[in-house]
Amino acid sequence: MKLVRYGPAGKEKPGLVDAEGKLRDLSRKVKDIDPATLSDAALAALRKAKIAETDATVARTEAASAKHEAEAMLAEGRPTYLLRPLAGLLAPGLALDAVGPLLRVRTTTMAPAPEPPALAQPIAITPQVEIASAASWPVSVHQGRVQRIGIVWQVTAVITDTLQVSARLLDAAGQIVAQYDGEPVHRARPTLTWRPGERIVDVYDLPLQGQGPFTPLLILYRAADGREVGRLALPGFD
Repeated sequence: MKLVRYGPAGKEKPGLVDAEGKLRDLSRKVKDIDPATLSDAALAALRKAKIAETDATVARTEAASAKHEAEAMLAEGRPTYLLRPLAGLLAPGLALDAVGPLLRVRTTTMAPAPEPPALAQPIAITPQVEIASAASWPVSVHQGRVQRIGIVWQVTAVITDTLQVSARLLDAAGQIVAQYDGEPVHRARPTLTWRPGERIVDVYDLPLQGQGPFTPLLILYRAADGREVGRLALPGFD
């Protein structure tokens, strides 16, 4: 059993991934994934409860047949969620979105994952990439409280460099208090796979430590030499 939060940015609902990989809606059982939900008694009650399935399924990436399982789900027209990247799944006609801690696999004819609020004007980070939407908000997860950064990359031209993201939280003195560095979309969408015209929904969870105010910062840089190619600072919060 794995507890998750899913849904539109800032309006996620609590969910549960059961032993069969099915995503179940917990919103009628608990208000949020918080310390009370994670107590031994609460977890025991959830294991016994009858919880409705959603219309989505989580593929069991540890199974040898996971790729075929995910492809079968997609063939039925159902969006499919992964707990981690699955080699060989991304193919023409498929897309990946980050939805909280999960990867959402869909056909390009399916609606994309819910996006964070759009910016008043897209921000050109490189000549090939714009940020169309961006926001941050607090979330409760297994490890405690995090600040979730949601972003939508808009691809405007072919990308010829391998780019990586540095998502950071800065304190009032400008010091880094939390940081993620790696390829976008939970390391599942290298920028060399991005296609012109795509909108790529991405998420970064950064642990909240120390005292605010904090400023979320996103930096895009070249993997080959670490050279920064663009950045965006989001509104600060306490």
